[in-house]
Amino acid sequence: MIRKTMIKTIFTIIFFLFLLIVTQTQSMKSTGINFYYVDDDYNSTTLGYEVVRFNKIQDALNIAQNGDKIIVYNGTYNENILINKSIDITGENPYTTIVIGNHDEDTILINVGNIAISNFTITTNINNSNKSGLKIFSDNNTIKKNIITGYNIGIHLQDSCYNTIQDNNISKNNYGIGIEYCNCSNNIYENLVNKNNITGIYLSYSTSGNVFNNSMFENKYGIALSYCRNITVKNNKLANNSNGLNLYSCNNISIFNNSIFNSDYGIKMYTLNRNNVINGNIISNNSFQGILLYLNNKNTTIIHNIIAHSDTGIYISSQSTDNNLYGNIFVNTNKKIYELSINNVENNLYFFILIFIIEIVVLIISISIYIKKVKK
Repeated sequence: MIRKTMIKTIFTIIFFLFLLIVTQTQSMKSTGINFYYVDDDYNSTTLGYEVVRFNKIQDALNIAQNGDKIIVYNGTYNENILINKSIDITGENPYTTIVIGNHDEDTILINVGNIAISNFTITTNINNSNKSGLKIFSDNNTIKKNIITGYNIGIHLQDSCYNTIQDNNISKNNYGIGIEYCNCSNNIYENLVNKNNITGIYLSYSTSGNVFNNSMFENKYGIALSYCRNITVKNNKLANNSNGLNLYSCNNISIFNNSIFNSDYGIKMYTLNRNNVINGNIISNNSFQGILLYLNNKNTTIIHNIIAHSDTGIYISSQSTDNNLYGNIFVNTNKKIYELSINNVENNLYFFILIFIIEIVVLIISISIYIKKVKK
């Protein structure tokens, strides 16, 4: 009697599981979106194995079609992934859903658009890898809430447009985020980019784009732009980088409302920069210059910045001319403005009555940066 009851119970469970799969499949057909599930514990005994359930992400991708969704459960996935369909791939938890590239290629390669990837740790078992965690050659992708470490470039965009890189933790690469040859807008924001060997975020040969609300600590260079134009860099927090923000041969770059602390140079503009604006930044505790215009920079507008505790507030070399400096405030700088060329300098403030208020503002921002870093 007990045996018959157990058999009936087992058949009942199997029947309901079958109904669940059928119902799920019918739901997929009605919505036009198929859901696939990946778990490294799935195997040939798993109901729906290699139909809707897989133990490799790439196996699910091979079955999925444009517009489908893949849910990846906690586990470790040793694979390199090629994404050539417009898919939404979501990990269960960014700390425990781990993709490890197992040979020296880009761990995740994206060559079609409209892809979303979120909630993964992406890393490699190759020491000194010269590849990328995510390599993107397409448009309209969203990369969000991932942890990326151990690569030459954490996230690398080439010839890509209208991508969103948001709220990722990118550390211990050579370069955190790299954007090259992108002649359209990409949005890079709310990322924590720290302890990368060379540069936190760099843009090269790119036109248009926004870099904002990122936190960058302990990189060699926080943000570096070269041969770029029409880029906006705003509301970023940069601390304990060798150089905060670097520009080389850039035009029409807007740099405003950033906080830059504890670097050798706050903002360093090398040569052949034109028509750039540096507005409303707080630049403090930099060893050499708060802002350096070095070798042939012209028509730079430097306005309403607070520059404190630097050897020199603003240094302008002999070959940099026709720059405009208005309404900047200097606190405890040995030299306020040191210029070796002809520029327009007016209404910059050195009033000691402001020192106490400014010191309080600097202290509050420093504490805020420290608290956010600890929380991360």
